Amino acid sequence: MQRNSKKGLKSVSILKELRSELKKLAKIQKITSSGEFSTAMSIIEGDNVGEVQKRIQRALKPYLKKGEKIFSRIKEGEIIDSGDPSFRIIDGFVIEFYDYDELSSLFIRCYVLTDEAKTWIGVYIDENPATPWWGELERER
Repeated sequence: MQRNSKKGLKSVSILKELRSELKKLAKIQKITSSGEFSTAMSIIEGDNVGEVQKRIQRALKPYLKKGEKIFSRIKEGEIIDSGDPSFRIIDGFVIEFYDYDELSSLFIRCYVLTDEAKTWIGVYIDENPATPWWGELERER
């Protein structure tokens, strides 16, 4: 598998752009890296998922010419932690983004969450530059 010599540099830039787009909305933000892998989180008060979606789409737009984006809408769900229901998901979306230049993938989940007392938005991003999708056999198909 041949990889870009600047592997991950643009993807980290995408993470920073996503963080920047969400910064004014977010109460809490965090980016963590371990080796080649990075994760990001933003916690946003309220339930204005449309504004969050607009900002994420704006951050990804410059990369779409050399990438692939898959968008899925979430209407409901739940988070079960250690066997117990913790939060309900009442809205949201998931974006898979594949950066063909950097041979990296981003998985962006945006959930509108409620615990009956309050509602907030959680945005969670995982960046994986070591995905098997970039193997030679897969790319030849």
